[in-house]
Amino acid sequence: MTDVDGTSDGCDVPNLDDIPTIESVADPRNADWLLPVSLRLNRAREIDTQIQEAVKNYSDSGAVEVEHVIRDDGVTDLVLRVHRPPPERLALLVGESVHQMRAALDNLIVLLADRAAGVTLPAKGIKSFQFPIEDTKANFDSKAKRCLKGLPGDVVRLIEALQPYHRL
Repeated sequence: MTDVDGTSDGCDVPNLDDIPTIESVADPRNADWLLPVSLRLNRAREIDTQIQEAVKNYSDSGAVEVEHVIRDDGVTDLVLRVHRPPPERLALLVGESVHQMRAALDNLIVLLADRAAGVTLPAKGIKSFQFPIEDTKANFDSKAKRCLKGLPGDVVRLIEALQPYHRL
């Protein structure tokens, strides 16, 4: 397969570089292929509702107090006093929600690779696919060579444009 930098790794996964635009990969007229991503995001939303309820119950129970302190220079400090630790269930819910969102991103990369190849890639061929989230361009470029191997250049550029270092 040809890598994003034009080198070949000797894999027999189809060459994905022939797809010229992201529109050819992500045709909005037929979004059924995104169902696995949608299901994961919907599950994350369900969990978010449970998190909000758990936080409200925790807060309403008197377990925490928030005090607004206005300093002499006009700046407001928020002082949080915790009387009881949050329920362990809350940490589990947050972890599950983050997992579902992260898995949705990784599923998206695999689905884009499948779309670009025109076939469902074999499990062996998708093990390295991952949605990279990096703090520098250099880290992204390094990770993209492994995690986005063979995806069309415009897809890689779109993912690069979404990286957090653009917002720092």
